[in-house]
Amino acid sequence: MRRILFSLIIVLLSTVVVAGATKSYFADAAEVTGVTFSSGNADLQLTQVNMQQWYSGNATSADLAVNFPQKIYPGYQGSWNKPDGVIYLGNFSTAPINLVVNGSLTNYSETSPNGGNVGNTVQLAMAWGGTCDPNGVGTGFHPLNWWRTNSVTLFTGSTSGCGYIPNDHSNGYGGYARSLAFYLYVPPTAGNEIAGANASFNIHFNAVQQP
Repeated sequence: MRRILFSLIIVLLSTVVVAGATKSYFADAAEVTGVTFSSGNADLQLTQVNMQQWYSGNATSADLAVNFPQKIYPGYQGSWNKPDGVIYLGNFSTAPINLVVNGSLTNYSETSPNGGNVGNTVQLAMAWGGTCDPNGVGTGFHPLNWWRTNSVTLFTGSTSGCGYIPNDHSNGYGGYARSLAFYLYVPPTAGNEIAGANASFNIHFNAVQQP
């Protein structure tokens, strides 16, 4: 009986060894090398009325020939036919995207020897011409302080295609640029409290890809 049990144990061990064995096959590998891609960008640029030079990023009011009057007064308002300043916004993105542009004011400062609040009194409007804004309404007039905390989407005309700046250089400047005019307005109710005052600010544009 002991011999028979011993033989059975040997058989079971042998079975385990056979079951645990692995098989081997030929194998090889290959790969595609040098695969690359690049991403485009959003590139909003500015130019002056005559479009002789485009500025990427920042440009001074002198660069763009945007000169607000130095002696405004109660009742003053810029004219659509003779705006205080006109620039063009262009889309030079390397990717074929459309840009939606918002406008606001940054780096605002003022001095008022008579204690008047210039930022709450003097108003600014941005407007664009042509079919995108046939009535010259644009953003409407808002106090300078309002522009410091609010951003307005530009080129929101009802005409198809006016809500953004396309990346289309095939039609020259008109294919990818939008004209923008600036106006100041001083309510007739303003008085000596803002006399002799000065204000300075940056007009900031934020461009985002149109979905």
